[in-house]
Amino acid sequence: MTYGDFKKLTNFTPEYRLRVGDYRVLFETENDKVTIYRIRHRKKSIDRRYTMKNFKKMPRFKNEGEELEFWSTYDSAEYIEWSKAERA
Repeated sequence: MTYGDFKKLTNFTPEYRLRVGDYRVLFETENDKVTIYRIRHRKKSIDRRYTMKNFKKMPRFKNEGEELEFWSTYDSAEYIEWSKAERA
């Protein structure tokens, strides 16, 4: 049974797009884990591949120390679009 329309995106993070009715889901997978980054109505999710900066893929860290070391030397703006960040 298939739900929606899956597509692997090229040169874009997150790696996958799922269309379900009028909604678009941007996500990526690793092993048995699915990380959902965005769910938007299609009218609000124009093709951002041509209007947004393509960000680097978020690295995976083995522990908090490795993560702290990474972020102390790399600019998070290359990985996250802070202008669109919202409080969770």
